[in-house]
Amino acid sequence: MFITTVSIFAAERFQLTTAEIGWMITSMGVIKLLVRLFIFNPLLRKFGDVKTAMIGFTFFIGSYIWLTFLNNLWEYMLVFVLVGFATSCTLPVMAARLSGSVGKNKQGEIMGLNTAVDNVSQIIGPSAGSYLISLPSVYAYGLSMAGFSLLTIFLSTIPLKKRTIT
Repeated sequence: MFITTVSIFAAERFQLTTAEIGWMITSMGVIKLLVRLFIFNPLLRKFGDVKTAMIGFTFFIGSYIWLTFLNNLWEYMLVFVLVGFATSCTLPVMAARLSGSVGKNKQGEIMGLNTAVDNVSQIIGPSAGSYLISLPSVYAYGLSMAGFSLLTIFLSTIPLKKRTIT
């Protein structure tokens, strides 16, 4: 929900121009690339996949809670950096764990299902996020994303066993 609605949030909260929002989203991409190239692998070697993902989820939750209370543009930029870091720590680990939960001959199928779920979230996220931003409470947007991150942590703790897809 964050990446699909963050431009609306930035325009509402800080009256940013489209160019400024574009640069902020670009900066998130750069941060994700840098984390993936230089930080992710050392973290993964030191902590393992589960702890690395949990570090990422912790950054997601902290960032989204902070998003709720921030008042300055520099804080907003820092949230972008932290969300980029969190994304780089969680997505590769979760994709690898999901792929490893099925036999080799079903990995493409399970990743296809993962893409389908992601596509559904890209349908629901903009509508839900836009609605949350439109509410009178400034807390709804950030706290709901933190709640979704907590739900994801809970769901990710369910042990994955090799399964057969029929």
